[in-house]
Amino acid sequence: MSRAATPQWTLDELTARVGDALAVGYQGQRNGQVTDVPNLRTIRYYTTLGLLDRPSEMRGRTAYYSPRHLQQLVAIKRLQADGLTLQQVQERLAGITRARLAELAQLPTELPSPAQKAHSRRDGAFWAEDSPPAPVTAAPPVQLVTLPLHSDVSLSITASRAPSPEDVAAIRLAAQALLDELKKRGLLSKEEP
Repeated sequence: MSRAATPQWTLDELTARVGDALAVGYQGQRNGQVTDVPNLRTIRYYTTLGLLDRPSEMRGRTAYYSPRHLQQLVAIKRLQADGLTLQQVQERLAGITRARLAELAQLPTELPSPAQKAHSRRDGAFWAEDSPPAPVTAAPPVQLVTLPLHSDVSLSITASRAPSPEDVAAIRLAAQALLDELKKRGLLSKEEP
């Protein structure tokens, strides 16, 4: 008896499936500060933050994603629509069970396959290529800032502005206790920046 293979999607295909899943029972973001449907860059950012699992498989330079990734992304967007910050979303998703993730994601029981979507396009249905694009909500200006703290440690933060030299000095001072603990545990090399 052979077990059915788990579906795998490229990043572009995953993004399309997230859009399909959010087309059902999703009112979008209320605060206008985040995009309704994550784009490729946002998905990579969520992976960097640990909100989204790393790709389930790599074939050459192409990453492949599973239904769990789809559930994670849809759950993230639904939680954000409820007003949660990314930090709160991360806390809510940390160590979550499969069943609870499925509850949060609220995926439709059946999403159209790429073949079904292509057929619908030919029939002039909802998925028609000439449909107007969904409005994109502008996000507030933020930037990912990475501060080297040690040759082995960098701190990445999403900031609403570039940190001043005083900010950098205060952050490095505050991080010193963490660096000392990492050194004590033998987790850092002897080099320092």
